[in-house]
Amino acid sequence: RAGTPMVLSNAAGHRQSFAAEREALFAEVDDAEALARQLSRLIADPDLSERLRQAAFQRIVDCYAESVVAERIHELVEYTVNNIKL
Repeated sequence: RAGTPMVLSNAAGHRQSFAAEREALFAEVDDAEALARQLSRLIADPDLSERLRQAAFQRIVDCYAESVVAERIHELVEYTVNNIKL
């Protein structure tokens, strides 16, 4: 079983990387009470924890697997080579 349910801060990049309530829970930066509430939700609701874990893991596989990243790099290099004006 791979993955861990996440509680992330609203810091830059996290909201763009994971969907709130579907792939992760969020708490405001420097808000310990909000973080505690979100962690309590995970502890109190094992089904929520499992859904978040599965969805976040699938997002990582879909977006960041070696083959996916390699294909994106290949496309970027190909685009760059084809659009260079010398």
